[in-house]
Amino acid sequence: MSPNLPSPPDVQIENPPRAEVVRRVRPLPTVLVSAENDAMARMESAAATGDERAFLAAKDALDWETRPAEDFLRAVQLALSAGAHMAARNLAAQGAARHPNDANLQKYARILAPPRVLRSDAPPHPGLRANRDWLMTCGDKYRGQWVALHQGTLLGAADSLAALKELIGDTNNILLTKVF
Repeated sequence: MSPNLPSPPDVQIENPPRAEVVRRVRPLPTVLVSAENDAMARMESAAATGDERAFLAAKDALDWETRPAEDFLRAVQLALSAGAHMAARNLAAQGAARHPNDANLQKYARILAPPRVLRSDAPPHPGLRANRDWLMTCGDKYRGQWVALHQGTLLGAADSLAALKELIGDTNNILLTKVF
């Protein structure tokens, strides 16, 4: 006690009995780990390690009929990370068909779609054949160098692409290639 305050003579301080502490432990929420959640986790893991086979096995374990658009988007991204490019193309197409109003799935489906030939009846450009013929007949003299060709005519040669571009200037309709 402080020296300035007198203590009452008849007051005794007792420690009150300790109240029993009752702990109520709340149960943790039950998390159901379904086969589908496990397959998504395996897809994530496979993509992180670049394991295309493991990714494809996990992808095939899922029922894609009931998956939301977000799962398709994530799966496409994971497929690309895992190197499963055809799977990414197929998932994007399937997702776009199931979720036609999802702009991102539509974009992925367009980007990953197989290439289309827009015009196949166009005659071959004669300069391409002339450039190839020049490379076949004269290319050995320029092995290891960069060359610029226009319709079978050598415009210049240099040790680097930058030096060749500086040498010839305009590169429109010019074949720039390194000779091997």
